[in-house]
Amino acid sequence: MRPPSLPIVFAMLLALPACKRSETPTAQQPGDAAAPAPENLTIEVRVADGILAEPYTGRVYVQITPATDEQPPEPRLANRWVHPPMILAEDVEDWTGSTLDFHDAELSFPGPASELEPGEYRAQAFIRLNRFSADPGWGDGDAVSPPVTFSCEEGQEFGFDLVIDREVSVPPPEETERIKWFEQRSELLSDFHGFDYPMQAGIKLPADWDPDRSGDYPVLVFIGGFSDDHIGSIRQLEKFGELLDKVVVISPNGRNFRGHSVFADSDSIGPWGTALMTELLPAIDRRFGLAGDSKRFVTGISSGGWASIWLQIQWPDSFQHAWSYVPDPVDFTDFQQIDLYREGDNFFTQRDGSRRPVGRFGEQRLWYDDFVHHEDVLGPGMQIHSFEATFSPRGDDGKPMPLFDRESGEIDMAVADAFKRFDVSLYLKQHWTELAPKLEGKLTVKAGGQDNFYLEGAVGRLRETMAELGSDADIEVVEGLPHTFHPPTVMEMVKTLNETRED
Repeated sequence: MRPPSLPIVFAMLLALPACKRSETPTAQQPGDAAAPAPENLTIEVRVADGILAEPYTGRVYVQITPATDEQPPEPRLANRWVHPPMILAEDVEDWTGSTLDFHDAELSFPGPASELEPGEYRAQAFIRLNRFSADPGWGDGDAVSPPVTFSCEEGQEFGFDLVIDREVSVPPPEETERIKWFEQRSELLSDFHGFDYPMQAGIKLPADWDPDRSGDYPVLVFIGGFSDDHIGSIRQLEKFGELLDKVVVISPNGRNFRGHSVFADSDSIGPWGTALMTELLPAIDRRFGLAGDSKRFVTGISSGGWASIWLQIQWPDSFQHAWSYVPDPVDFTDFQQIDLYREGDNFFTQRDGSRRPVGRFGEQRLWYDDFVHHEDVLGPGMQIHSFEATFSPRGDDGKPMPLFDRESGEIDMAVADAFKRFDVSLYLKQHWTELAPKLEGKLTVKAGGQDNFYLEGAVGRLRETMAELGSDADIEVVEGLPHTFHPPTVMEMVKTLNETRED
């Protein structure tokens, strides 16, 4: 899941204004008849000449936000997690950019534009051209329109034209004496996808970096949360201050078109784990003269927390210890409170028939039905789709098979059965005989008792599993901790790393 930098960030997000909506908003689903919009509403989108190099097949978006100083000036950049803004979408095939009428958008969340309440708004159109980006409208090379401000007043005509006339340009990050950026073509991922596929990483060098003694430094592989690429992960290190100044930190980019790879070998997104371990990390070791397996450790938070455990148990000889913070579900009998293997469990409703929450931030709740319906309008790249992209079998259409029905929330038990190979707790039970000696003293997992995404239950079950197996793994659900780092464990991690260093 997406980790907050600090709990206060969620409080700030909750303060953002949003369009008023009913207590149980619903989104139009693919195939649904669009709600009729009033005759006084017109929204038209087209592409300026020279933007499309070839006809476009994909999804065209219009995102609408309140015209307030609290919202970003470009609606495409609005926060999409807590109180997501209105999003309208149309699927096109071989589109040359001629005018599209969004009067009755095929897809919308939380509802059609006709449900806007009176007020001032900004709108922006965009299309997703970057084949590696998980965030529509944010990726380098995506095409967007200028934002348009409009008024919605009851009983009066309103409408606007949006002309997609520029490409998004994301400048490359700057290198410094200590921050370096690494990229190379992955043979494995390129062969899987059928086009050149890069792997990337950020590297933070120690304060006293000396290339002549590069093999003396411990190396920490740090994997950020769901929304963090290698750049965002390196920036997260700022919160550690000088704590990691004595080690080499490598932050690989696990993001892809369908979300976060969590560095697992997947039917749908390719052999990300093997590519990391056999291509990217060895190449970085060679580039900087690092010691490799003997001094390599791994850590991560949220989705990166799951990845750090998975890498440790898949390649136990290649990491000396894994520290996992608030990991994504590590036992699929508690997949954010859902038992994937229990006939009758449902993504949208709890066993007592009430709505199922997917997130909690004080008194605020995110509900699974809204969360999933919003994702379905945005398309591949967000959290639940990302779970399916990584863990599901590949369907006949080449796409990940859905884990559950988007209308009813009913779980497809055949797909859930295929998820079992990525169930950390189950995997450890099945392979414990060979893994036990290799994992001794190498695994620390910390969950929050007040995890914002209900991830503590799975960690509690993993703890029970490991205790039954006789493992010495340090697995704890920390009372009162939200979805963030556990400071005492961070300090223990830093101490272990520093003791490994050869001065």
